[in-house]
Amino acid sequence: MINIGFDLDNTIVNCFENFKAVSFRMLKDDKINKFKSREKLRSYIRELYNDNIWTEIQANVYGPEYSYSKPFKNTLRVLKNLHINKGINIYIVSHKTKMDSAKKGYNLQKYAHRWIQENIINKDIKIEKKNIFLCETMDEKINVIKNLKLECFVDDLEEIYIPLIEKISFPILFTSVLYAKDKKYNLAKSWTEIGYMINEFCRTK
Repeated sequence: MINIGFDLDNTIVNCFENFKAVSFRMLKDDKINKFKSREKLRSYIRELYNDNIWTEIQANVYGPEYSYSKPFKNTLRVLKNLHINKGINIYIVSHKTKMDSAKKGYNLQKYAHRWIQENIINKDIKIEKKNIFLCETMDEKINVIKNLKLECFVDDLEEIYIPLIEKISFPILFTSVLYAKDKKYNLAKSWTEIGYMINEFCRTK
């Protein structure tokens, strides 16, 4: 069996449009709709407003508004193809605190589990509950990935691979900017590319 893992937020789940919608609703700032990336939107709000505002926006996006975020294009097709392949175990390993940082009392893990159920499992992509890990800290996420002995992992954060680069045979960095500090990463800017890369990796096993 080949063990393949995926991050959740901004890897499986496309939160960007939701971030823009929640930010605009809270701030009524027309410039928000012009941003093309979450990183630039975050920088703008932190600089023009403050960190607390961004923390509150995050709490809403990853909390009660999470259901409005959609999977990235072709995500479900790739996951379904992997699910059909009986020789592959699919895991979701995400850094996801239970409670929100804005202290609004939102159980973020509850909203994440509900999203996975409605958008993945209910779409005939069976992922066992024991294969879903929502971790309180980044260190916990890294340790889970190590302990599961995942051969392939897909994440949008380059820093997650720094302590894992020798542990994962085929790390895929999901990014719109095709650049990485370490050439050992496999760069993908779409889920179509992710699917192709995983298929090629599996053929070598």
